[in-house]
Amino acid sequence: MPSGIGRRRMGAGLATATATVAVAGLLGALTWFDWRRPLVFVLGLGAVLAIVRWIQWIAHRDARAVIALWVVFAVNRSIALLVPASLGNSVLSLDDAALAVTLAVLTLTGIRLRPPSRELAVAYVGFGVFTACGVAGALVTGLAPRAALLGTWLALKLFACVLVTMQFRWRDRDVRVAARTVGTLIVIAVGTAVAQWVSPATVNGIFGQPERTRLGANVITSIFRQPAQYSTFMIFALAVVLARYPMTARRAGGALLLGAGALFSLRLKALFDIVLMVGARVAVSPARNVKARLPLVLLSAGAAATFLGAGLLRERLWVLFGVDSESARQILYATGALIARDNFPLGGGFGSFGSEASVVVYSPLYAVYGLSNIFGFSVDRPIFVHDAAWATVLGEAGVFGVAGFAVALGALLLAAWRAVRRGDLGWRGDAARAALLFTLAFTSDSLTTPQLFGGFACMTLASLLSISGAGTEPHISEARRADAPGRPEAVWR
Repeated sequence: MPSGIGRRRMGAGLATATATVAVAGLLGALTWFDWRRPLVFVLGLGAVLAIVRWIQWIAHRDARAVIALWVVFAVNRSIALLVPASLGNSVLSLDDAALAVTLAVLTLTGIRLRPPSRELAVAYVGFGVFTACGVAGALVTGLAPRAALLGTWLALKLFACVLVTMQFRWRDRDVRVAARTVGTLIVIAVGTAVAQWVSPATVNGIFGQPERTRLGANVITSIFRQPAQYSTFMIFALAVVLARYPMTARRAGGALLLGAGALFSLRLKALFDIVLMVGARVAVSPARNVKARLPLVLLSAGAAATFLGAGLLRERLWVLFGVDSESARQILYATGALIARDNFPLGGGFGSFGSEASVVVYSPLYAVYGLSNIFGFSVDRPIFVHDAAWATVLGEAGVFGVAGFAVALGALLLAAWRAVRRGDLGWRGDAARAALLFTLAFTSDSLTTPQLFGGFACMTLASLLSISGAGTEPHISEARRADAPGRPEAVWR
């Protein structure tokens, strides 16, 4: 006679076998109707189980939940290129849905609203001023409720991402998982970019993308929908590699490859970001002899960038600042200033100007200020509406809203800088440098892109700040540095 333990094992084995036979029978029965149904059933079941597991991570403040959320923001637009067109819009909304679910679970399980550091407290105040101006502006101007609600959600994307990621604390295991995840995506993106450079028609055909050219060369998009998304990802990858310490020959080669890959997006912002990030990396290097070379590095990098991108530099500077060329961004900034003046001090309200919400529910302000008949701003072709994030902030939240957002972004930049200053030589120091480099690029890009409201950029910035510990206060004022060996490491809360 089997023992009690043996009987329990036999019972468990019998239950497993019964469940396996039942599932196999169900899948077999589904093939009678349609061979695709078993596959859909398995994928759907797997997705449900993954979502349940992810929600458990959120509830337990497991940092792997942030990694999964970041992956959704990184690849949902790529997946939308591969699924049937009927599912494309749903896939494009996955990042917003995932962020909303995360906020809901955190709220239900006890979200921490108190800022974890002085820098974050200043940032929260700035975001609060921006929010108050945008919401009040929408109420005063009588904006359509749907446009106002959607506009508020999109305008507060960066604040929501920062608030979410600061609920989590990172362990060595979590950072290793994040590093492997990021490394895998970088390899996929770079490999696809190389394939697109060699055979653009093949890659563009797989993703259903049109071939883009600028200055007589093919524009690389890799796995992404737009060159701007590809450029942002490559700048992020460059920040991660540049941030590592020490900068070995292998890492320098990787940084050179990623920088060249970013330039193939043929965007002036990528060229400027590379020079800015290289200079910043030298300036915050833990090694004193590297810092001493900052002027030489800046001069060399600037000269090389000007030489390699001379044609792109001339074209884009003329579009932005040419006196005989009224570009879309010039129109956006000029109109945003008029709206802020006419609705002083609040602006037109969230969802009224320069945002995706103002296109979904076409804003009456475009007709009021004479933009509705201009190509790129009309109701049927609003392709230039969100080309400048600060113009959107100015038009929707007014002068006070701009001041609030600027204070918030400056506080995040200061948080990253202080994390670098007190960081050690391990992964937390690397994350702090990556956060600082990406925050600089994020800020500079926002002048001529919708970067302040871009889901991937916002989640990446917030995640890097969270990993680096920029949202926490150290118990001691100074951490161990390369130029001062032997100092005690900071103890983190």
